[in-house]
Amino acid sequence: MPKSRLRCASLALPLVLLALVLTLVPLRALADADAVPAGVDPTTVGLQPIRGPLPLATPAPGESRLTQREDGTSQAVARTAGRTSAFVLVAREAPWTLRPGLAVMAKTYNGVVPGPTLVVRQGERVVIDFRNAMSVPDTLHLHGIHGGPDSMDGVAGISQAMVEPGGRFRYAFTANQPGTFIYHSHDNEQMVNSGLYGAIVVLPAHPRPEERVQRDDVEMLSSWSIQSLTENTFTING
Repeated sequence: MPKSRLRCASLALPLVLLALVLTLVPLRALADADAVPAGVDPTTVGLQPIRGPLPLATPAPGESRLTQREDGTSQAVARTAGRTSAFVLVAREAPWTLRPGLAVMAKTYNGVVPGPTLVVRQGERVVIDFRNAMSVPDTLHLHGIHGGPDSMDGVAGISQAMVEPGGRFRYAFTANQPGTFIYHSHDNEQMVNSGLYGAIVVLPAHPRPEERVQRDDVEMLSSWSIQSLTENTFTING
């Protein structure tokens, strides 16, 4: 029988906290929290639905080419040289359809949400050329990637300065630990919730029998704030 494996690139701690909140907070309070406060114009908060034809979005010069994966995410095509895999991630705004009839101007990496899945093999050197084509400064945080210098952690004000609009930063690490990790904006929560996150899959160099599968899926859960101060729309892989 064909085997497949599901990779869920999400944070366990927020899920635990959410379960605790659902247990302790009255349902009325949760309903009120999702409402736009009285006197606040919903067209001024959260992401706004695009009215009319979607704007045309074109790839940024030099960004990594994408291929479509069976799990619905896009995968970045690496430039390889020996044991090094290099990617170009461009943070830029692009129209994104959440469901038929609802599209927003999302913040994306290479025009897709979630950002391109980066697939490498254990032991490879990984280089990410991050380019900021947005109108606000940002950084790229490699969540769960350990063993490198602090300067590669992407935490603005601690390990590096903000990457200004039009700027770029080169992140590099050795993929020592197999598994599924995420990369994301490290400016504020609203930046992340607007689409700035993606998966890094490190395939084992010497897979155990149970790790040998015919298909390996990534499933990323997304929450969106549409004309709201809190998350009110949810998608899987975009």
